[in-house]
Amino acid sequence: MALALGIDLLTAPLPNVELLSLTIFLGGAATGPLAGCFIGGVTELIHSTLNPLGPAFPLVFVGQLLGMGTVGWAGGKFGPQVARLGRVASIAALAGLGFVLTVFFDLLTNLALGIHLGPVLPTLAGGILFAIAHIVSNTFVFAGLGLGGLRVLRELGLVEGKEGAGSRCARG
Repeated sequence: MALALGIDLLTAPLPNVELLSLTIFLGGAATGPLAGCFIGGVTELIHSTLNPLGPAFPLVFVGQLLGMGTVGWAGGKFGPQVARLGRVASIAALAGLGFVLTVFFDLLTNLALGIHLGPVLPTLAGGILFAIAHIVSNTFVFAGLGLGGLRVLRELGLVEGKEGAGSRCARG
């Protein structure tokens, strides 16, 4: 969790670019779906609570927790499978996961904001460019850095890779 929060500071000056999602995904890959969900939820709890812009509205906060919990769960569920694929297939799978998980996160949080601020559709429409930037950047972050992260986890014995390295963590 501390690693995810620290790494995320690297992209703080870049709007709608973040490394938090990938780091949480990799945490899930290393620990399994249930622990990954916990890692995602607690990391987002800390991240959102200590945000220099102030805490999110309560419903948005819940969306953030659910969204990042899902990212961690997905890392635990799909990360080890992706690590067993070849290079091109892994990169494609990571790009797809980055895309889908970010769409899910942005829909949750933007819908929550729309419900809070009202009306929903104009609020969603107003945030579409920010969501697109976030979705595109996370797709590239997952594709560009995810394979390296999975390789590190494989070298540490935390995920089983293509070579069949063992895993020290039970899968949930």
